[in-house]
Amino acid sequence: LALNKPAGMTVHPGAGHEQNTLVDWLREKGVPLAHSSDADRAGLVHRLDKDTSGLILVAKLARVAEKLMVLFAERQIEKEYRAVVQGRVPRRMLKIVGAIGRNPTDRKKFGIQTRGREAITWIESLGESGNISFIRVIPKTGRTHQIRVHLKYAGFPILGDTVYGIRNIPGVHRMLLHAFKLGLVHPDTGKKMELTAPLPKEFVDALTGFGLSVGR
Repeated sequence: LALNKPAGMTVHPGAGHEQNTLVDWLREKGVPLAHSSDADRAGLVHRLDKDTSGLILVAKLARVAEKLMVLFAERQIEKEYRAVVQGRVPRRMLKIVGAIGRNPTDRKKFGIQTRGREAITWIESLGESGNISFIRVIPKTGRTHQIRVHLKYAGFPILGDTVYGIRNIPGVHRMLLHAFKLGLVHPDTGKKMELTAPLPKEFVDALTGFGLSVGR
């Protein structure tokens, strides 16, 4: 399955045993999910943060889950996001490099760490309004909180990100980060696929409020 997850929905239960997750919702709908050693993560081959909306893949069959996880691990799946940030991002591809590790004093947060894991993100502006930029984001690695940490590190914090970004912005009611596109080879047919998830209304409304357009 390819789903357009809303912002505010947790993908799977965590340490707090949160309910009403994406996995719970799929089970309520009677969707078959690939078996996992962790029942709470059944069908999941990757994840999105709770406050990130957009495209997420879910495997129904174990053999498909195994193939997809290999594709993600080997960086053979192309990922593209949209975000709205503070600052004027160049209208050319800009590379952000910074190893990411868990914050030693706050286990729920991540940051640039000397001994962290390699992380690479490319960004470019799709439009600017004042000191606000609507950007395209292409993560080449898949570290936890990578985009959010890298954008803060580069001086372009995400609007609405209450942990790493800019909070309490008029007209912004969520973190403005959206998983927009995935490119992959179908694990069974071998056919090249490009999947997209349109920006949700509240994201578009925020863009409009800043005088920005959805564009490409």
